[in-house]
Amino acid sequence: MTPPKVFKISIGDSPGLPYEVELQKDGTLQYTNKLWRGGEVHRGIEVTEDSWITFRNILDEIDVWSWKKEYSDIRILDGIQWDLSIHYIDASVDSHGDNRYPPKQDFDRLLNAVTHLIGGLEFGFQ
Repeated sequence: MTPPKVFKISIGDSPGLPYEVELQKDGTLQYTNKLWRGGEVHRGIEVTEDSWITFRNILDEIDVWSWKKEYSDIRILDGIQWDLSIHYIDASVDSHGDNRYPPKQDFDRLLNAVTHLIGGLEFGFQ
């Protein structure tokens, strides 16, 4: 299984999205962690074919392809924002949220799958 054509996910609290993972043209993932005290951590990550297969299987199991485009709770002015874009040849999703999510266990599985994909680096607020 090849990696997706597009893969970008970010999550964080106001006013920024401190965690971001994005697929680069060379097939590596670019990991960014914007630190609270200033500065950023950047890492380039090579992902094995087995890891991409596992990741895609999880995406299919949680049916990320049926997630709504937007999940928002306008009653909360700060909190957690997230953004997800994944495009394979046969399936794609573009979804984002402000203090609201798809079913919690599915969203948590997505965050865990991303953490595994990036080799256990810190990602999200789990």
